[in-house]
Amino acid sequence: TVTIIDLSPQVGYHINKYFNAGVGITYTYYKDNNYKFSTSIYGGSVFAQAIPLNFLILHTELEMLNLEVFDVYGEGKRLWDLGVLVGAGYRVPFGEKSAVNFMVLWNLNQTAYSPYTNPIVRIYFSFLNNNTFFSIKSLI
Repeated sequence: TVTIIDLSPQVGYHINKYFNAGVGITYTYYKDNNYKFSTSIYGGSVFAQAIPLNFLILHTELEMLNLEVFDVYGEGKRLWDLGVLVGAGYRVPFGEKSAVNFMVLWNLNQTAYSPYTNPIVRIYFSFLNNNTFFSIKSLI
């Protein structure tokens, strides 16, 4: 009875074997048939990653999301919510230029309007082309 569709591609630059940086966009469609409610969440992010070991990723990200909120009278409005995400992940390479990554993040700026709660668990695939990489992420 609940439908969630999330599209969150990221593109970044592999600065050297120890650092990545990049940007991402997010669009999430949410529908709950029990409450006859649907909404869209959209926004963007900038991130940086340190890779001190081949399998370990340290991640920081600023994410700005526009979402619909309701007051006590049921009146809806849209607002921007800033997430400050930090955490670490485990990287499993497959092939020379791709990997699957498991990451746990914590939103240091979680508000009553944040669309997800701490901790945030992500699984994403990354593909390297020269020094540019592309990621497709999924929230769990």
